[in-house]
Amino acid sequence: MSALSNSVAALVVKNSNGNAEKRKRVQTTSNPIPATLESIKHYPSKLKIHKTLTSPYWQVRYPAGTLRLVRRTKTTNKTDAIAFAKSFFDEIILRQRQNLPLTVSPTFERCAEELIQYEITQTAAGDRSKEFSRFLAYSVRKRVIPFFKGSNVTDVRYQLLIQFVQTLRDDSLLITGCASWSSRSSSRTRRLSSGYTV
Repeated sequence: MSALSNSVAALVVKNSNGNAEKRKRVQTTSNPIPATLESIKHYPSKLKIHKTLTSPYWQVRYPAGTLRLVRRTKTTNKTDAIAFAKSFFDEIILRQRQNLPLTVSPTFERCAEELIQYEITQTAAGDRSKEFSRFLAYSVRKRVIPFFKGSNVTDVRYQLLIQFVQTLRDDSLLITGCASWSSRSSSRTRRLSSGYTV
């Protein structure tokens, strides 16, 4: 029994050391390369660009309170990375002034654009009408995105949705657009049911 206990204890220690070594290795490769760390002129010294061993792209980092915000610039050009860092900092300040969370999550605008692209692929496959896709893209870009622009998906709450619905009720142009699209769609359906091609 004692020998078995010793074996189990040894195995636990081995696994623990292995996991610790793995964490250390990952942490080391994701850390900034010291020689690449650089502050941005005329901006807070805490705003820095750097590279890591795991990516050829520059990254920007900025500590805000207890958070350390890091974002990949998706460029290997240093000048472009500096411009990205400035924009990143301005975005942080804007979100702080608007009392919005600083943590990164998918923006509503990005998700909305992905929805439009998905509908385009559905149209190309014949699963959606061109009229519907055009109307959807117009409505989302003209009405939805401007209202939610600057919001992350996690920022959208019930009260915000209620406010958006109210703006739709007050917007006679959108209602007219819906009625117009509905009329065209019904006409198309009647032509199809009569055996005519569109």
